[in-house]
Amino acid sequence: MIGCEFYWKQAIRRKLLELNVPRDKISLLVNEDGLLNLLTVIPIKDIESKGIAYIRACFNEGLDRDGSSIPFGNISSILG
Repeated sequence: MIGCEFYWKQAIRRKLLELNVPRDKISLLVNEDGLLNLLTVIPIKDIESKGIAYIRACFNEGLDRDGSSIPFGNISSILG
């Protein structure tokens, strides 16, 4: 990725807020120890096939625990 991780995370945060995702669930992704940080330490070739899949599973599991649902079907389009 070329650019600043901070601004990328902020763009994702804004989009999730726009989609009415609860703030505590957004924290799962964008906190300093959030799931998106995993994408910075795995090989580029594994980001889409393994990294995004893992983040999607963890994020959706976090939402499912309290009965919330995410209003989009493919988180990779948000993370893209």
